[in-house]
Amino acid sequence: MEGPPYPRPGATAEPDKTELAARAEDAEALAERFQALADANRLKVLHLLHTRGELCACELQATLGVTASNLSFHLQVLRHAGFVKARRSGKWILYRLAPGQPKAQLAAFASLFVGERAADGGCCLCAEADEEEEPAAT
Repeated sequence: MEGPPYPRPGATAEPDKTELAARAEDAEALAERFQALADANRLKVLHLLHTRGELCACELQATLGVTASNLSFHLQVLRHAGFVKARRSGKWILYRLAPGQPKAQLAAFASLFVGERAADGGCCLCAEADEEEEPAAT
């Protein structure tokens, strides 16, 4: 059984400038957030805050076995990306997950791929290919 010719013209067509520009800022902001997750120590921090709740920087440092400057850098990245909130209590700084995280980030990621042509959540090109792959009646 022969499939559609590859590459398919719809898949390799030059994108319309508005197609990419309409969500460019959203994509850049989301890429920055995902880059914040691209480090094992930052993922460990998020896991600890998720499982143990609010923690002091010194508790995180002792648990992870990292230097204060290293932890400070990772917490700054996570705060800037919106994953972590901090509050001062006397001389201590306590960290917690930002409300709605990581569900809010995953929803933002999903929203980039739902557009006018893919309102049903699927890719318009994949839908075309699925239609062509229906088995022929014998």
